[in-house]
Amino acid sequence: MSDKIHKTKGIVLRYIKYSETSIVVSVYTELFGLQSYLLNGIRASGKKGGSRIGFFQPAALLDMEVYHNEFKQLNRVKEYKFSFLYQQIFTDVLKNGVAAYMIELLTKCLKQPENNYGLFAFAEDCFMFLDGCNDKVMANFPVFFAVQLSHFFGFQPQGISSDVWKSSEVLFDIEEGVFTHGPVFHHLSLEKSMRLYWPNCYR
Repeated sequence: MSDKIHKTKGIVLRYIKYSETSIVVSVYTELFGLQSYLLNGIRASGKKGGSRIGFFQPAALLDMEVYHNEFKQLNRVKEYKFSFLYQQIFTDVLKNGVAAYMIELLTKCLKQPENNYGLFAFAEDCFMFLDGCNDKVMANFPVFFAVQLSHFFGFQPQGISSDVWKSSEVLFDIEEGVFTHGPVFHHLSLEKSMRLYWPNCYR
C-alpha cells in the first residue's frame, strides 16, 4: 500500500537528533493526532540546513504536506511552512517558559495517534493567544490551560450550583473533582477563598 499525501496543520512537540544530519520530530497534527516524522538532511551544515531546523522548535505551528501510512510508526514530511509566525514566544523568556510548560503537558497527555479536532483547535488557539497577551494574563495562563485541557480528557472539575456556592463552608474536593457542602475526610481540598482563582466557567 503506497503512502498517501495529506495536508494538515501541526504543533511541534519535540525533536531528537537522528544520524549526522537528520531528526525525528514529534508533531500533534490536526488530521492524525500524535505523529512522528523523519526528516533527512535538515541538520546539514550550511545556511540552508541551519534555517530549516528552526521550523521544528517546540510549539511551532506548521502547515504541512505529509506522507501518511497508518501502519507505519514513522512517516515523512514532503513540505512545511509556518502557519502562524510568533512575535514573542520564541524570543521572550517568560512566554517561552509558559509555552514549554504547555508543550510538556500536551506531550504527557497525548499517547495515541487519534485525531481530535476540538483539542487541536484549542491548543492552537492557546499558543496564538499566549503570543499576544499581556504579562498579567500570561501569569495565570498555565493554570487556565491545564484546567481547560482536562476537559478534553474527561476529568475536568465539575460545575457548582448557586446554592452550594453561597455556602460559607463550600470546599473543592480535589480527589473527586467536585465542590461540596459537607466535610472532606482527607487533606486534598481547597477552601472557598480559593474560588477567586478558579476560572469563571466552572462557577
